[in-house]
Amino acid sequence: MTDADSRGNLYLKETETASRQLFTALEHYRQLLNNINPPFLIRDVYPNDDRKAIFDLWCKQNEDEINKSHERAKQYIAQLFSESTIAGAILQIAYMGIRLHLPTQPIPDDFSSIIKTANHEAAHFCIGRRIREVPQGLIIYAGRIQYNHLNDDELRSIPMSIFERLAKNHGWPVKDLIDPAFDLNRPDLQNYSANILHIMEWNSYVQYEADMSKLLGGLKAG
Repeated sequence: MTDADSRGNLYLKETETASRQLFTALEHYRQLLNNINPPFLIRDVYPNDDRKAIFDLWCKQNEDEINKSHERAKQYIAQLFSESTIAGAILQIAYMGIRLHLPTQPIPDDFSSIIKTANHEAAHFCIGRRIREVPQGLIIYAGRIQYNHLNDDELRSIPMSIFERLAKNHGWPVKDLIDPAFDLNRPDLQNYSANILHIMEWNSYVQYEADMSKLLGGLKAG
């Protein structure tokens, strides 16, 4: 084990209690989301069927469940800011682990146009598996800045480019579609920290710890 590995493992150990508590807090919001469970109308429709009448009848028959689903959705939406704040705190811990314990990394060729010098802070984060064609370390870097400096234009240049790639490289079959979960040009711009955790599949402390162990051990960018 190298000194860097040892320091990285120590950092994870020292921050484990806080990180676990943050992931436990996030579970509350996931339960709210999972409990929405709207009813669905699935049936065969024939050319002579009155589709509106069929739908109206279904709505009337399922009115209570539809209303309950709407209320549960409202409860979840009302707490999105709180959820994203907790997710942002997780990104902050991950960011500091990489920033404090990893040296600058080789800048991938496809990012040399936005990270122009190895002296830039972002060079520490050119590490990890690719997600939507972006190294995981850079996703953490961009997500943390967006969380802490949502309206600071001076700090948004590199994160803007990273979020643009996340928004465009979604793999969906619809050409030129921008994923709104990472679109920094939306007029109703939100904190996207929870969305960042989702695409990294950090749904629990176990998943977070496994990835961070690899990153702090020097896992190269894919």
